[in-house]
Amino acid sequence: MSETSSRLATPRIDLARRIVQDVVSRHAADVDRQNRFPHESVSELRSSGLLGFLGTEQADGTGNSFLEYCAIAAVLGEGCASLAFIWAQHCQQLCVLAQHGGAAFKPFVDDISSTGGLISSVTTEIGKGGDILSASAALEPVGGGFRVVRYAPVVSYGSEACYYLLTMRAHPEARPNDVRLVLVTPADGELKVVGDWKAMGMRGTRSVSMQFDVFVPEDRVFTSPYREIAMKTMIPLAHLGWASSWLGAARGAFNRFVAGERKRGGLARKLESDLYTGRLADLRMSLDLVESIVNQVATQFDSLRADGADAAAYNNPKLIIQVNNVKIAASKLCLSVADGFLPFRHLSVFLVTSSQAHSSTQEDWDILQNDETRLEQVFRDLRAAPLMFNNDRLRQSNGKLVFIEGGNSSIW
Repeated sequence: MSETSSRLATPRIDLARRIVQDVVSRHAADVDRQNRFPHESVSELRSSGLLGFLGTEQADGTGNSFLEYCAIAAVLGEGCASLAFIWAQHCQQLCVLAQHGGAAFKPFVDDISSTGGLISSVTTEIGKGGDILSASAALEPVGGGFRVVRYAPVVSYGSEACYYLLTMRAHPEARPNDVRLVLVTPADGELKVVGDWKAMGMRGTRSVSMQFDVFVPEDRVFTSPYREIAMKTMIPLAHLGWASSWLGAARGAFNRFVAGERKRGGLARKLESDLYTGRLADLRMSLDLVESIVNQVATQFDSLRADGADAAAYNNPKLIIQVNNVKIAASKLCLSVADGFLPFRHLSVFLVTSSQAHSSTQEDWDILQNDETRLEQVFRDLRAAPLMFNNDRLRQSNGKLVFIEGGNSSIW
């Protein structure tokens, strides 16, 4: 078990760890370098059955819990942040199908759980970004079903998915917050990738632009209230899954750095430096803080699910603030860990070379850029964290919610 990993231990967490060690770590650098989908790692997740996680209707303790979901995402993130993100979003969408779709969607849940076909989320639109509580494009009633015409600027692993969950306005005259969730398959009509993915980080997600023009029967539109789906499942799993993926990425870099320091020599000299040990302690503390808030919020949702809590419990302002803070805190602290390592590595080289009374060699500086920590890749991946559903929007929401926290009012 990694040095800063969760105390939670299950067979599936152990399985994820073995996959990271045997497959993910061997391909992560190439996935980033080639700006490609992590086929090898996703194939291993598929054959292992982990792509069926959260495909049941009820939580059963740590056996199928949000807490275990977070732990697995973090373990996968240690090897590849993009892979962890893909797995977390896929499981989030599968959970939505299983918990909110009802009998009409059970065949799809069973198929995804058994085959590991990926299901992607389609919430982005021009003008509203990734706000999943509103939609612009509307369902168009056509005999026996609906026409779905929709452009999405960002669809993670869009060209690799077998299913898509789209947010749509209920009808052409509906308000933007009158949203319906719709399941689409490639057999329903025209699905086109219309934009490539050329990102600074998180390259393996292959988050392409897509155009949808399809027909779906009526039973492909969720009848469950959309806001309830979002507050119970979509938003918390998104924020918890993202945060856990980022935690894993930062934790992986940290553990690889510590292991490398043991190998490189000069450790006794470094441990004499208060600056060196103090900075290392600060980075370690940031990892613990993120893990703590993730586990706390995940445990709260597991309790709500186990108790069969009603929709009002999920609309509690205090809980909404905590969910938002998971994303805000993780995106800031995990990025700060990656950023903190950049001058840290220079300090490490300086302490060793100064103790040997010679100037840094080209070999020393090559270590900074090409060592096994993959710091440069992790930094680029984590730079995306504050931008995914921008932190400013969540902070604005929290700033309003603090004035009604503890009450029964709602700002929406």
